[in-house]
Amino acid sequence: MLMIHARNRRSLLRILLVAAVLLAAIIITVVGVRMNQELRRKAATPGGTASIFLTPSSTTIVEGTNAIVTLTSSIQSSAIDGFQVVADVTGTIPGDFSFDPVVPTGLRLVVSILETSGSGRKFKLAYTTQDPHTPFVMTGFVTLGTFQWSAPAAGSLTVAFDQELTKIVQTETTSDILTFPSPETYAFVPPPTPTPTPTVTPTPTTDPTPTNTPTPTLTPTPTPSPAPNANPVISTKSLTNARKSKTYNEKIVGYDTDRTDTLSLAIANLPPGIIIQKACKTERSSKRVTITCRIGGTPTATGTFAVSATLIDTRGGVTKRTYNLLVE
Repeated sequence: MLMIHARNRRSLLRILLVAAVLLAAIIITVVGVRMNQELRRKAATPGGTASIFLTPSSTTIVEGTNAIVTLTSSIQSSAIDGFQVVADVTGTIPGDFSFDPVVPTGLRLVVSILETSGSGRKFKLAYTTQDPHTPFVMTGFVTLGTFQWSAPAAGSLTVAFDQELTKIVQTETTSDILTFPSPETYAFVPPPTPTPTPTVTPTPTTDPTPTNTPTPTLTPTPTPSPAPNANPVISTKSLTNARKSKTYNEKIVGYDTDRTDTLSLAIANLPPGIIIQKACKTERSSKRVTITCRIGGTPTATGTFAVSATLIDTRGGVTKRTYNLLVE
């Protein structure tokens, strides 16, 4: 009888243990689902302080032009965990349509895909912070990459962002702080036909009449053609070497002779411990607009780092330069 009683008690304990494990699994599942629903609810909130936009915006592009459209973001000094951009490209898509990502310092590229989707293309881009414990903060504009293609003679191309999947996630609240970006359309047109200069018809000679004054024939003033865009120039030729654990300061300078353009300078692949110091400074003179970005800090690793600088103006001009920065 004692053996039977002990065996029954062990069976009862085994049943209670299994029931406790199942109950814990159910509680974890319910809590996980509720947390996921809460995150989706926050992420679906429209509006916000951050923005994503294309430069230039909707416009016409002349046949044969090498079109360059920059994907840019402004996060207004918010601390974020990363960017996720999903868009549909539809319409007349040239065969050389491409995207070149620019990785901001402090972020890492997770995915950059431009794939066929029906008769169009599906664009996917994602960046996350290099260190999960260190959020990404930027006071100025953040260049995420550039679309490029050769414009055909006719048709149009539209880039429409997915409002469900395009996000900028704030670190503290895990909420989407992105204001939904609007779609942009680029229409393709053939080159304008040159307007011939009219031939001036001479006024026939007549006997002078005291009361009649001949009416002069006016020569029409030709319409001036818009000045072509000048590509920006990165004037800094090289960077000084650095020493590990020693304070380092340097600057990268660029300019554009189109003094009304707005410049943005993206710097990537800096050595650990060296960052962009504050916002880049822009100055205008009578001949050019100049941008200066200062980098500095205390390097924490040795080696040679291929620091890349990408200078972009608001009319699509792009210049790139790579520096081999040695940390001893």
